[in-house]
Amino acid sequence: MNNIAAKKIGMILNRYISFFQKLTLSVFFISLLLASISTAGLTGEYQLKPRAIVELFTSQGCASCPLADKILAKLAQDENFIALSYHVDYWDYNGWKDSFATTANSKLQIAYSKTQAIPRIYTPQMIINGTKDVIGSHSEKVKQVLNNSSLPMTINMQSDAHYLTITIDGNDEYQESTLWLVTFISKQQVKIKRGENRGKTLTYTNIVTQRRAIGMWHPDTGAKIKLPIDEILNSNNDGLAILVQNNFNGLPSSIIAGAAYIH
Repeated sequence: MNNIAAKKIGMILNRYISFFQKLTLSVFFISLLLASISTAGLTGEYQLKPRAIVELFTSQGCASCPLADKILAKLAQDENFIALSYHVDYWDYNGWKDSFATTANSKLQIAYSKTQAIPRIYTPQMIINGTKDVIGSHSEKVKQVLNNSSLPMTINMQSDAHYLTITIDGNDEYQESTLWLVTFISKQQVKIKRGENRGKTLTYTNIVTQRRAIGMWHPDTGAKIKLPIDEILNSNNDGLAILVQNNFNGLPSSIIAGAAYIH
C-alpha cells in the first residue's frame, strides 16, 4: 500500500470516528433532556411522616396573633409538623378586613369548639391533631403538647407530570374517616393599615385557601385517589395537605394521618 492510499484510508477513518463521536454526544444530550422531562412532575417538597397537624386560627386584626403566627412559621420548617393557618372573619369588624379570612374557617373553629366543649372561640387558637386546644402564642405549652403528639398512620404520595396519587393503607383499629384536601399559600406578607396591628408588615405561613372533603378512608380497604396537580396548585395555591380525620356526631375529631406537598 503506497503512502497516498494510506493517507486516504486514514482520512476516511477519522471522518467515521468524528461522526460516531458526535452521534454519541447527541444521544447523551437527548437522554438528559428526556430524563428532565420525565421527572418534571416530581419537583416539590413532600411531608409524609409528620408527628402532628397544627391548625392555627388567627386574624390580621388580632393584636395577640403575630406571635402565634411566628411560632407557626417556625413549626412549618420542621418536617415533623404540618402547620396550617386558618384566618377567621369575626375580627373584621374591628377596623381591618383580613385579606385571607373566610367564613368557612370560622365555622370550622366553631365546630372544633363544639367537639371539645370549649365555651368560646378565640384567637390565636391552635388545634393539634384535631383534639388538643392550645393558646397559639404560648410557645412552651405548644411545645409540651407537640412533644407528646403522634399520628398513628401514614400517607403515601407519588407524582408524575400532571397527577398526585394518594395511597393510604387500611387499619381496622380506626373507624371510617373523611379525606380532606387543604390547599394553601406557603408564604405571603401583608401591610396592615388599620386595626390592632396597624402599621405592621406581617408574614403569614401556609395560609389555608380551601378545605374540602374529597372522599372516605375505609378501615378494611384504605383509600387511593388521584389528584390533578395543575388544577389544584396554581397562582392562588402552591401547597396542599391531605388529612384523614374522624368525625364525632358530624363534627371534626381526631386526625389520624396527614401529608403535605408544596410545588
